[in-house]
Amino acid sequence: KQISFRVSESEYLKLKHSGETLNMSVRAFVKKKAQGARLVAPKLDQATRQSVAKDLSMLGANANQIAKYCNQHQHEAPNYEA
Repeated sequence: KQISFRVSESEYLKLKHSGETLNMSVRAFVKKKAQGARLVAPKLDQATRQSVAKDLSMLGANANQIAKYCNQHQHEAPNYEA
């Protein structure tokens, strides 16, 4: 089913701004609010979130490289007592 309603220009701009804050279209934002969803604005902007995700991915890749090296060179590791 389709539901239509009219809003003023200022109301539309407010809905658009709220949707952009959550990285959603106006239609998706209004639909979620009508369904009673509790929408929480992200604490970081999109560019910062992407940068953090990229940095975490690079750290994970480095950890995997270190683990692979350690597993391949176990026989070369010194045997420490105590």
